Amino acid sequence: MIKHEAKFLGDYIQGQFLRTERPDGQFKDISPADLNDVVMNIEYCWEHVDRAVESARKAYLPWARLSQDERRNYLLRLKEMFDTHAEKMAEAISRDTGKPLWEGLTEAKALSNKIDITLNFSSK
Repeated sequence: MIKHEAKFLGDYIQGQFLRTERPDGQFKDISPADLNDVVMNIEYCWEHVDRAVESARKAYLPWARLSQDERRNYLLRLKEMFDTHAEKMAEAISRDTGKPLWEGLTEAKALSNKIDITLNFSSK
């Protein structure tokens, strides 16, 4: 596994990554399996929490008004992304948690399976 520091793009709010000029703080995500492996340097901004909550409030009604078929299509697209990027997600999970890569892959694949469960059992 090639270990490289992931670039922190910012907080993803309302369809875009937001960075701040004045972060309230920062921390390093270091792999517990290899303390020399810096996964990512992360800045945080408390104002972004409020913005994210407000964005979620605004998104609720449009999502709630979608038909079941429209929601299903969004979830199937998300599942497709999970499947396409399972190996990259497995590496991120493994490095972040210190779990072996095979276990990270199991977790990454479980994301896709959870969408199947939602579509097959929760929406009926």
